[in-house]
Amino acid sequence: MLARCATYVLHGVEARRVTVECDVRPGLPSFTVIGLSDAVNRELRETVRAAILNSGYRFPERRVTLDIAPASLRHASPSISLAVALAVLAASGEIPGDQVADIVVYGELALSGEIRPLPGTLAAAVEHRSSGCPGMLLYAGEALPHDLAPIPSRPISHLKEVPGGDPDRQTSAVPVSAASQPDFADVRGCEEAIFALTVAAAGGHHVLLRGGASAGATMLARRLVTILPELTETEQREVATIRDAAGLGRDRDRPFRAPHHTISTAGLLGGGAPVRPGEVSLAHHGVLYLDSLVEHSRSSLDALRAPLTDHGVSIVRGERGYRFPARFQLVASASPCPCGYADTDRCVCDAATFARHQRRLAVSLLDHFAIFVDLPPAADVAAAAPAPSSAELRDRVLAARERQQHRDARGSAPDLCAPGQAALERAYQTGSLSPRGRHQVLQVAQTIADLADEASITATALDAALALRGNVAGAATKLAC
Repeated sequence: MLARCATYVLHGVEARRVTVECDVRPGLPSFTVIGLSDAVNRELRETVRAAILNSGYRFPERRVTLDIAPASLRHASPSISLAVALAVLAASGEIPGDQVADIVVYGELALSGEIRPLPGTLAAAVEHRSSGCPGMLLYAGEALPHDLAPIPSRPISHLKEVPGGDPDRQTSAVPVSAASQPDFADVRGCEEAIFALTVAAAGGHHVLLRGGASAGATMLARRLVTILPELTETEQREVATIRDAAGLGRDRDRPFRAPHHTISTAGLLGGGAPVRPGEVSLAHHGVLYLDSLVEHSRSSLDALRAPLTDHGVSIVRGERGYRFPARFQLVASASPCPCGYADTDRCVCDAATFARHQRRLAVSLLDHFAIFVDLPPAADVAAAAPAPSSAELRDRVLAARERQQHRDARGSAPDLCAPGQAALERAYQTGSLSPRGRHQVLQVAQTIADLADEASITATALDAALALRGNVAGAATKLAC
């Protein structure tokens, strides 16, 4: 008798459908999976046999032959053991074959018959919905949020529940409380930094915060996500799917990732065995914060340039290729010197040490930052007034983004006044701006004009953009704060 059962295999952050076919017929007892080695055959047979017997079913003492398609995904996931067990039960007549043929399962099969949750359940649900499969998805673990995976599905916890089981227990996810997030109102001083982060949030620009120890770079970076717009339903689904594939839950708020400077290149971009998304993908639609940028390895910083440009990471392992999304906003902090007290009486670094510290920063990566901010010493902000709240800054960011959307819908190019155009060309001709830098200054100036509700880029907005780039003297602080 022939039976089929389908499952999914996690491929990076995507799920691939796999079909298990089982044929049980009279003959000497055997258990063979076509295309697998004897050792893998033996392990799979013992797992499936123990689970079937411990669930109260009979294991067929006949000739059992299985095939897993597509062949490139054979035994690439623990979920295949579950599909094999169900196909064997259906082919041997222990459970109704038509019920197994109409479902797709996803979970790890234990020797006791228990079905354990696996990373990537949400990716399996997304693929199940997009493929238009009419069958029900049976999976292990907590109920899937209905707004993220609106498909016929049912959580299961044991092999005996597969033919029947409990009704659908889908629930809606509880939104993250805004009260649990940090707020810019807690910050004292740092007007230029808050203005720069507001501009970055409105235009999606990358920011480098420069300052010594206890200057507040991490505190400021963590608050950037609080003034970014809410994610759309599609973006929430992407964020939750990536987190679920990495085994980090199914939260759908904007991510903030701050890996330690000892992280490897594979940990930053993705890799491992099995291949998992890296920090740049976990920060998708959010903020990636790299503290102590000069302490990160040069290979990691060089590898970071590709996802900044392509908004994704491509990884090849053996015969398989993986593609991870990585559209994030980069915020980094860097100390001006090893001791952190450059240009003050407390600095103990000599000229050679200072030069060596500066060389550790990859110039090609620095060119991706559109905004550079020098943070004031901690003593200078102790008596300063509190900053605007995150809610106030977010309203300004949303208004600026709305103006950008209207301009993009009209297909209008940035409108730069004549004095501003002359100032920009002077900075470019003197070599203080690269071609990428020239484009970034123009984008930042357009964002500043949008925040100020200006119809065109004024000379004031361009001067502020050049100041944030570090190309002209003076601070740009009051246009948005």
